[in-house]
Amino acid sequence: MDRDNAGSVAEHPRNGGEHPDKGNLLAVRADQPARFVCSGFCFGHVHTSVCGRYFCCDEPRSGDIVVGSIRSGKHFVACNAGAITAEINAEFGQSGHAHPYLSPDLKWIVYNSCRTGRPAIHVASVPEELMAEVESKSRCSKERL
Repeated sequence: MDRDNAGSVAEHPRNGGEHPDKGNLLAVRADQPARFVCSGFCFGHVHTSVCGRYFCCDEPRSGDIVVGSIRSGKHFVACNAGAITAEINAEFGQSGHAHPYLSPDLKWIVYNSCRTGRPAIHVASVPEELMAEVESKSRCSKERL
């Protein structure tokens, strides 16, 4: 298993900064309009934590795996699984996609990667302080790794 370290927390603009392209993460409640949770990425696969407070998504173009709070929209790039190229797609199909998910204890991200030339399962640790920061009400750095 491969272990990567997580990055720094960022916050995308909440109003007017939404990306009109597909791949944004939206939250929907009955009888309410959808709201942007996280934009500026083109997410491919989405996973929500068991508690329903966090998301974990992959961005196939860059290979970034992004973790954040559904409530606050704050997020961080946890690791990079490698971009999904046409060659990877042709040879491995969905097996080459990251399909990331958070462990129930929120300490690990499990994902696929073709970094070694073939699809393999990888694990990245998620520092507790980053999970706490995305849930906090204070402003976070806009810096991304």
